Amino acid sequence: MPLKMGKITKEDALKYHEEGVKGKIELSTSKSLNSPYLLSLAYSPGVAYPCLEIEKDPSNAYRYTSKGHLVAVISNGTAVLGLGNIGALASKPVMEGKSVLFKQFGGLDAIDIEVNETDVDKFVECVKKIAPSFGAINLEDIKAPECFSIEEKLKASVDIPIMHDDQHGTAICTLAASINALEIVEKKISDVILVVNGAGAAGIACTRLLVGYGLKKEHIFMCDSKGVIHSERNDLNEWKKEFANKTDKRTLEDALKGADIFLGLSQPDVITESMLKSMNRDPIIFAMANPNPEIKPEFAKNIRNDVIIATGRSDYPNQINNLLAFPYIFRGALDVKAKEINNEMKIAAAMAIANLTKEVIPDRVNDLYGSKVYGKEYIIPTPFDPRLITVIPVAVAEAAIQSGVSANKNFDLNAYKESLSLEVDPSAAAFRQLHRIIGSRMKKILFADGENEDVIRAASIFGAALYGHPLLIGDKKIIEEKAAELSASLKKVEILDRLNYDELGEELFKRVWRLGYSQKRCRKILENNENALGILLLELNQVDALIIGRGTPLASSFDQLKMLVAQKQDVVPMEIRVLNVNKKIMFIADTCVHEFPTEEELVKIAIQTAKKVREYGFEPRLAFISHNSFGRLDLAASKKTSEAVAILDKMSVDFEYEGEMNISHAIDFKKLKKDYPLARLTAAANIFIMPGIRTARIGVDLLQNFAKAETIGSILVGFEKPVQFINQTESVQEIVNCACIASFEKILSEGKRQQ
Repeated sequence: MPLKMGKITKEDALKYHEEGVKGKIELSTSKSLNSPYLLSLAYSPGVAYPCLEIEKDPSNAYRYTSKGHLVAVISNGTAVLGLGNIGALASKPVMEGKSVLFKQFGGLDAIDIEVNETDVDKFVECVKKIAPSFGAINLEDIKAPECFSIEEKLKASVDIPIMHDDQHGTAICTLAASINALEIVEKKISDVILVVNGAGAAGIACTRLLVGYGLKKEHIFMCDSKGVIHSERNDLNEWKKEFANKTDKRTLEDALKGADIFLGLSQPDVITESMLKSMNRDPIIFAMANPNPEIKPEFAKNIRNDVIIATGRSDYPNQINNLLAFPYIFRGALDVKAKEINNEMKIAAAMAIANLTKEVIPDRVNDLYGSKVYGKEYIIPTPFDPRLITVIPVAVAEAAIQSGVSANKNFDLNAYKESLSLEVDPSAAAFRQLHRIIGSRMKKILFADGENEDVIRAASIFGAALYGHPLLIGDKKIIEEKAAELSASLKKVEILDRLNYDELGEELFKRVWRLGYSQKRCRKILENNENALGILLLELNQVDALIIGRGTPLASSFDQLKMLVAQKQDVVPMEIRVLNVNKKIMFIADTCVHEFPTEEELVKIAIQTAKKVREYGFEPRLAFISHNSFGRLDLAASKKTSEAVAILDKMSVDFEYEGEMNISHAIDFKKLKKDYPLARLTAAANIFIMPGIRTARIGVDLLQNFAKAETIGSILVGFEKPVQFINQTESVQEIVNCACIASFEKILSEGKRQQ
């Protein structure tokens, strides 16, 4: 179920801002200062050296200071949210909030600066003088028309990106939503008629960007408090004159007749029933007055069922939220050292946002907002979509380079995209080489339980990413209908639904008749059990690897696997669970097969896990886990673990190991060395050998629920053919990861056969 937001009360808001450290931001150091030597490096005399380097070449400020990732959030408090001109100081909570959003969503540091000045030239002069301290400047909550002059004058006089977010952040998100809405209703932007109500900063900026994307000026009717802005009016400033068309329309009601899009940044409830009915087919409404929109979505939908409507509110679908844009635009601009944010960069950001909406929605977004599918109720992503930072900065950076405003001449966009992906998913670093390998070899991966929604989404993602060739077992019609509901593309997915069960039943019968299975029973098993069918297809080499277990108990799936697929000689079947815990990769074994492994089995599990972990590019450091550390053999499990270590001591192995030890000593290397300085590990363990399945699964559950560990996937060891189990709780991304692992295991097995 999606999380519901409670009503915001004055008491809760004031308490939130007052408790603990006052406000919402505090400074922290990025370098250590815990010794006289380090203090001398940070300040006198060491600090003189970077100062002199910057004096010789000002661009060195990006190397030796925070300039390259520091944004100034600047306001004079003349147009704060819906509060109006409340003054510079009163705007500080909003500017602090903006600074927090830069850090939380864009990974940028930001400092709020409130300037007590309303004169345009004096304000500009003040900002110009402090500009060298920052990599970029975000102007905020400055009233129109002064905001236009301030931004234009600053852009002409400083060489860092300047953006008034109230204008351009709103414009970028509006363009993104417009691109998708027009696609859904099958209209071209060059053909549509736009009505804008509200000729302030955001209204003019939105309209300008839409024109930059292809909207014709003669198709625009802009209204202010006096009605339609037309060529015969003599009370227009230079910015309103830009959209003064020759027309006999004089009121908002006149303008809306036959219009395709309404863009409102004005007053609540200005659109009446008759106005909405007078619009063209499939009207698009952006009603962004806050807190009450120009027309409420439920009212609009009751009048016309063909309407697409977006607002600025989070409690309605299709929220036009600046948060989708500004952290990521500044991130891309700063990372390529852009000297400005131009129209090309804004349009690139809007297109990236629009395209992201059409991709399969991450589980995290579904958990927060409920199921989202590209369509009338979902034309723009939600602010908590973790993929925003992986696509928008890249699009902005590329546009900055191509338009010639980037100081970086040899910027590696592919490496940049990968580095941003690691910020969202640090575990991706561990598997980026794996993705390259499987993408170059493209194995056929069969997903059993093909009618399961999560499995369909996982197969779609796996295929779209070109990790391999996904196949689904199930009824084609059902799979296609569910895929359409989920907005999951099946272009790269093959569906197996018309199989020859007589022929396959005969093949199964040949393999299991000695176990008492009749031909009739074999055919029936395959017709009703997708796991068994998948295992047989794997055994017949019709696919390269298999993902099973979503709809079948693990024990049953494992028994079917053992019945049909040969086990490797001298290898103990086992499962290694791979977790990302606080940006560190942990391998836990065995989480699947051995309920009470013997000491000999523990040794085999340890050796196999170390070998497998090394195949994935990690240097194994192994800990045998027990309830106590070293020497307290009052329980059978501890004694068994200690004996396993003793057996390893007599063997010649090429990996670090230690035990028995409790989990705190295994993961905290400083604690281990303090309490047991003779312990053999040279760093914290990354492999954890558990004394049994129950301990392993409890450990995984605790890490997932309390340490917020992410399951990357599991590696099943011991069978001649690659199979991976997925359970009822694994997310779509975890299923994709398991498919990647299965593909990699197939490639590893081919390499071993060639040796």
